[in-house]
Amino acid sequence: MAEPINQGFKPTLFPMMSSGEDQATSILFGMLALVFPFRDIMLRSIGRSAYKSGNDFSAFLHPSFGGKYSKKDVPDGVIHLDQKDKWSALVEVKIKTQDLSNIQLDNYLQRVRDSKMDALVTISNELCAQPNMPPLRLKSGNKTLRRIPHFHWSWQFIRFQVKKLLRTDKEMTLIEFELLNQFLGFLEHPKSGVAGYVAMPKDWKKLVDKLRERGKPNQDLLEESVTGWFQETAELALILAGELNVEVEEIIDQTSVERRREDGVSRLQNTGDLIASFKIEGCKNPLNVRLDVDRRSIQFSVTHDVPTSAKTPFVQIQHFLKKFHQDDEHNQWGSHDDVRLFCRWPRAKDKTDMTLFDAIQHSLDDEMKNAPIIRQDKDKIMDLELRYTPSKVSGKISSRTQVITLLEEEIVFFARNYLPA
Repeated sequence: MAEPINQGFKPTLFPMMSSGEDQATSILFGMLALVFPFRDIMLRSIGRSAYKSGNDFSAFLHPSFGGKYSKKDVPDGVIHLDQKDKWSALVEVKIKTQDLSNIQLDNYLQRVRDSKMDALVTISNELCAQPNMPPLRLKSGNKTLRRIPHFHWSWQFIRFQVKKLLRTDKEMTLIEFELLNQFLGFLEHPKSGVAGYVAMPKDWKKLVDKLRERGKPNQDLLEESVTGWFQETAELALILAGELNVEVEEIIDQTSVERRREDGVSRLQNTGDLIASFKIEGCKNPLNVRLDVDRRSIQFSVTHDVPTSAKTPFVQIQHFLKKFHQDDEHNQWGSHDDVRLFCRWPRAKDKTDMTLFDAIQHSLDDEMKNAPIIRQDKDKIMDLELRYTPSKVSGKISSRTQVITLLEEEIVFFARNYLPA
């Protein structure tokens, strides 16, 4: 028999609760109820949509079950959609460093099942690549409960959607705009409890040292590091989208989070690498990131198409290089330190390469025809690749906090300067 859910407390933008978690939940639910563009973009991220009138949407805090209220394992809220097809979800919210336990998760999923609801939505500072791919740590061990739809919103994802709407939605009313702007101020305030991913797992240095010494880290250490990497790459996608003002999507080839972690662990164990790729709106080819843990280095790369305005390989490269220098102006990007240019040829196993700075100098000196990057048999260039490998970063990569800052700063630098126009 289904366990009926009774409505709890109505959300407000001016919560008086003492709990920061309750305050954040109330404000979030209030924003969902009052601002249609925000409600719609959030619901669409989990496969639903909203009516503009708002008559279809309702949300409550601390619902009771079967008329009984208990402080133990009661989700923070519930969302209802009274549309052609009715839909409802339990919502559990965490802020700051609070984590949802697997015992809680199973209890909430069981609540969803017993109450004949449709889904569970979890919200925390823990990041994931997509709302329909919650962090693997939150995967239930119960096969029956695994069949219940479980979505996850990170607070950083919510913050990103707010900033995106403020930047792009020109049809919002003035009141909606001001509400969203104030909500953004709340999300970005240090006391809100909202944070991004700031550090790899606590034993990160142990992993780096172990791989550097050609040792074999234990399975738990490998899995923790890969899971941390997935959180960081999810945030990198949000950072890139915000910096470039375009859609950015992390490319995930695996069909499940379990398989994704297995592949990540295997690669880290066998090669010492953590990798990610991002599909960026307006770019034909992805931006690739490789964190070479055992060698303590990072690399960013992107492939460019060969210019079609010329047929001769060295002239094609000269035309390509014009993007990165002006003959009559000081080079705004300095000497392109740590950036190399690679050429792929149809009948050669290895790519030819040289530093981007040297390539530019050969071009300016009209010496590109004799540059080492050119194959003398005059094959056609298949594509051009730029690789950026920042120097003097090994110490930062060993640090669980500095490696995050390093990745986020350097990927923005590379994306701003070296992506295809």
